[in-house]
Amino acid sequence: MANKPSVTSIVFVFMSKNNPSLNWQQLDQITDNDRDLAKEFVVMFLENATTYVDELVQALKMPDLEACAEFARVCHKLKGAANSVGAENIANLALQGEKTSKASEKLMNKECSDLIEMIKGELKSITRIIS
Repeated sequence: MANKPSVTSIVFVFMSKNNPSLNWQQLDQITDNDRDLAKEFVVMFLENATTYVDELVQALKMPDLEACAEFARVCHKLKGAANSVGAENIANLALQGEKTSKASEKLMNKECSDLIEMIKGELKSITRIIS
C-alpha cells in the first residue's frame, strides 16, 4: 500500500508552481493603483497575520477538541485577512488548516506545525517584497 502524501506536501507543491506571494493585480484594483496605499494595506496585514500565527501556536497547546476549534477559528480569520490583500498562498494554507482542524477531533501537531512554518515563510517573503 502506497503512502498518501501529507496535506502540507500537497499545499507546498501547489504553492511552488510559480505562484507569487502577493497578487499585485488585486492590490492595484482595490487601491486604484496606489502602490503606497497597497503597501500600507500589506503592512497592516503582516501585523495582524503575525498575531494570528502566535494564536495558532497557542492553539496547539490546548486540549484536543478546544485546539481543533481554536485552530479552525484562527485559520478562518487569517484566510479572510490574506484574501483581502491578495496573499493567496497564505489564504490557501489557512484554508487547508481550517478544513483539516474542522474534520478532526485531534490536531495533528506535526502537520499543523508544518503549516505554521509555511505560513511564516510566506510572511517573510511578503515582507521582503514590500521592503
